Amino acid sequence: MGLNLANEKTTTQMLDWVADEIQKKFGIEFVGFSYYPETVVREAHYTLLVETPDAVLVARRDTAQRVKDVVARLRAQNRPQAEAHRKIHRPWGYYDSIDLGERFQVKRIVVHPGAALSLLMHHHRAEHWIVVRGTARVTRGEETFLLGENQSTYIPLGVNHRLENPGKVALEIIEVQSGSYLGEDDIVRFEDQYGRREG
Repeated sequence: MGLNLANEKTTTQMLDWVADEIQKKFGIEFVGFSYYPETVVREAHYTLLVETPDAVLVARRDTAQRVKDVVARLRAQNRPQAEAHRKIHRPWGYYDSIDLGERFQVKRIVVHPGAALSLLMHHHRAEHWIVVRGTARVTRGEETFLLGENQSTYIPLGVNHRLENPGKVALEIIEVQSGSYLGEDDIVRFEDQYGRREG
C-alpha cells in the first residue's frame, strides 16, 4: 500500500483527519505526518502501520502496546469487533462479513467441497442466498433442491434450512440477512455433522 503524494492538499487533509479521529476515539498519539517522499522515508521507522481487512492501525511504535487498551474499550462497549474478525472460519469453510447495517448484513460464504452447514433456523432474520460459484444443495423447510451459479433462493424467518456443497469445487454464495436482530447467537441447530449445538 503506497501513499500517492500527487495531490498534497488532499493527502494532507486526509491524513490530518485520520490522525484526529483516531486520537479522539482511542487516545493514541501520532508522529506528525510528512508530505514529501524523502521525509516519509526518514520518519517511517518511527511509525507502525498495520492493515487487515478489519482495521488499519497507524501509530508510533512506542505506543503499539496500547492496542490492548483499545480492545478493552471495545469490550466495555460490547462491540463485536473486540471478539470477532470480519472473516470467521468454521469446520465447513468460512464467511466474510462484507457489510453491516441497522437491519441487514451481507456475507460472502465459502463452503468446502462435500461440506455442509447445520440444519438450523433463525427467530429474528430472513436470508437471501445467491450462488456465485459452484453448486449448492439447499434444504428449505421440507424441500431440497440444487442451485447453480447466478441462481438464488429466499429463506424466510423461522424456516429450517441448510446449505451444502455437493460439488468438487468450493461453493461461494452471497448471503443477505435482514431482520430485527442479526447476531450469531440467533441460531437454533437441529442437526450438525461437526457436533456443534449452540449458536
